[in-house]
Amino acid sequence: MREAAVIGVPHPDLGQEVKAVVVASASVAPATDDLHAHCALHLAPFKVPSQWELRSEPLPRNAAGKVLKKVLTGEAEMGLTEE
Repeated sequence: MREAAVIGVPHPDLGQEVKAVVVASASVAPATDDLHAHCALHLAPFKVPSQWELRSEPLPRNAAGKVLKKVLTGEAEMGLTEE
């Protein structure tokens, strides 16, 4: 695993749930079951992601190097309009 980010996504009953976006290294792609088991050992149950997204491209970042979580959640597209 090269990098990861955690975001909140809508849930019909809870309001939000945890989603992890994981960028795997080129040689090894982890199984989501393995990632879930690892997180369950080290985190409180409510912090363990219930959704996983595995991707090969790097996470979107700004000029300062911070992960653009609004791009990951799709909120960035909602705020942009063309005239």
